[in-house]
Amino acid sequence: MLTIKKDLFIIETANTTYAMRLTDHDDIQHLYYGKKLKKEDIKALIPKRELLLVNSLYMAGDVSYGIDDMSFEYSFAHRGDSRPSACILRDGDSEVFDFQFDKIIQHVKLDKMTAASHDSDIDFTIQMKCPDKDIVLRLNFAVFYDSDVITRWVEVVNNSDKNLSIEKLMSNQLDLKGGKYNLITFDGAWARERYKTTKSIQYGTYNAGSLTGMSSPECNPFFIVAKNNCDNMSGECYAFNLVYSGSHKICVHRDTFEGIRIMNGIQDEGFSYTLPPCQSFVSPESVMTYSCKGMNGASLNMHEFVQKNIAAQRQIPVMLNTWEAMYFDMSEDKIKEIVDKAADMGFETVVIDDGWFGERNDDTTSLGDWFVNKDKFPQGIKGIGDYCRKKGISLGIWFEPEMISVSSKLYSSHPDWALKNNDIRDITGRGQYILDMTKKEVRDYLYDAMSFVIEEGNIGYVKWDFNRRFAEIRGKSGGEYLHNYILGLYELLKRLNDNFPQLVIEGCASGGGRFDLGILCFCPFIWTSDNTNPLSRAYIQEGTSYGYPLSAMLNHVSASPNHQTKRLCDISTRSAVAMQGVFGCQEDITKLDAKEEESIVNAIKEYKSLRKYLSFAKIYRLGDGFDENDFVWQIMYNDSEGRLLIYRKRFLPDYINPVIRFYNLDRDALYQIEGAGCKSFRVHGSTLEDYGFVMPQNYMGNNTSDDTTMLLDDTAVVYKLTKINN
Repeated sequence: MLTIKKDLFIIETANTTYAMRLTDHDDIQHLYYGKKLKKEDIKALIPKRELLLVNSLYMAGDVSYGIDDMSFEYSFAHRGDSRPSACILRDGDSEVFDFQFDKIIQHVKLDKMTAASHDSDIDFTIQMKCPDKDIVLRLNFAVFYDSDVITRWVEVVNNSDKNLSIEKLMSNQLDLKGGKYNLITFDGAWARERYKTTKSIQYGTYNAGSLTGMSSPECNPFFIVAKNNCDNMSGECYAFNLVYSGSHKICVHRDTFEGIRIMNGIQDEGFSYTLPPCQSFVSPESVMTYSCKGMNGASLNMHEFVQKNIAAQRQIPVMLNTWEAMYFDMSEDKIKEIVDKAADMGFETVVIDDGWFGERNDDTTSLGDWFVNKDKFPQGIKGIGDYCRKKGISLGIWFEPEMISVSSKLYSSHPDWALKNNDIRDITGRGQYILDMTKKEVRDYLYDAMSFVIEEGNIGYVKWDFNRRFAEIRGKSGGEYLHNYILGLYELLKRLNDNFPQLVIEGCASGGGRFDLGILCFCPFIWTSDNTNPLSRAYIQEGTSYGYPLSAMLNHVSASPNHQTKRLCDISTRSAVAMQGVFGCQEDITKLDAKEEESIVNAIKEYKSLRKYLSFAKIYRLGDGFDENDFVWQIMYNDSEGRLLIYRKRFLPDYINPVIRFYNLDRDALYQIEGAGCKSFRVHGSTLEDYGFVMPQNYMGNNTSDDTTMLLDDTAVVYKLTKINN
């Protein structure tokens, strides 16, 4: 709901209020964002100051209008605000733009940069103009009432007769008044993506983000700003994300008055976009939510928004990927052997990974040559596709469409398509270069080549990989290139989705290097990490769960010892961790022992029984407040069925299992708990929330009984939670 009361603009969601004010000087002042308030009380939140701060700047003739202490909805460079600004424009030699309120436009269909097709409950624009320049700036808002989510993005319209340079354009700015806050980001590297990092917000500016041309494993676009006393279960916090797959920026500033300024958007380092006359530029969409019920509450809001409005919710086949089973050493006979076994075990798709095309026997050749290697597949893709269908299995296939190898037929024909600068020292990664996706002819080639394979093999599943980052950005448009590249990528993905509506595309970028809302607009889920070790994955999946739902995470059971960490791990734990999301497998199933095969078959059966609920499943992290030796996740598949997963990192003799408090249950309902050394018993939701679940005694280092749990090193146990109708 949007309420306009003279100079007040009030947004309401189911549980929050967001309030702004038009000042006497035609600026938009931010007043409040938080727990729902009565609209008639908003006016009382307007700051009351009548005295000049000694060294502050203020609006001429109004000493109460201290610019350094004003909570602005959007800030501009060189206008007296010493905090980081959200917008820097250049018009010839001038960088001074005095934007002032023009009007509010309601009920207008607003164009967004990505193809996210979500429909908001309310959308509106605050339009601002420069009195002396023909430049329009639009602050766009979309409100998703039930999810308690507000999205924001900015549009610049150049109505002048000369070029306008955009040097910085943040999608969102939120100014909060004083308080002690922490910044929580999700950082890492290849094979350890999205580890939770908490930093106290002190005086000064903290910048994070990506300079890699992709959202990156180093710093995910999702982040949280939380009050100091906030944890997973309780307290106030704000969560933010960006519907974008390119270089991005997170900026948090604490000023001398203990106010907090939060911004996110396109990375401005190296960014410079030339906007010709009569054209506009639209920033990516920023997503934000507020929770007074801890970080689990913020996650719940974000997950619901993603599930309803970003990622297409589809029934995903249980898939087997061939990569760790054979790497590049693949053949038609070996694939058929795996297909036979996969069909027997209950898999629904077999995905042939890297190595099926061109002359690809290692990672140095053939990227771009998207035609089948007849030495490996004498019957072609059609032959293996036909074989799969006879076995009741669909065929999936790996592409790395955005890349090109120098040793390839494509490079021989089109060396100018590679993002490669011959005037400087050569920089490469994995022996490959990036294709110039800003070129329409490149996108057309890729669409035609991929379409031929998809149609020839009746492919139902594509794994879309992206295995190196950007360098050597060339030409006068270097500051625009990375952004235009992402737009080209989205255009190709949309074209494939539109013309192959039954095709499932898995997002992948050296694992989780491009795990973001932009990719989820086109791919219903993303490969969470190349690291499939359960302990590593517990860190990665828990970090990912803060901003993204289970339905967005693709997880695989893989071999022991693990190929990335060489750790040994029991098959039941490997299956339990992989089950928390979209479930698949990545090992040579023709070499499983009887216990491993039985465990995976049982996991497939259980996953299929729960899969219909996965699109709106909820995950809550229950690990706050006791020993950091455990991961504890409460997964609710629907209102009446859930799971409790407890992962013990290291076994400690004489360690007393913690009492685990549940989150967001029906307090009046009766729940049944069973599994993992626990005889079935019933208890009310209120008791599980207020006191908790008393786990069975763990093995203590000397003996066991039938009712003892066996949480040892790198071990998970799972309890089934069922709401009783009576």
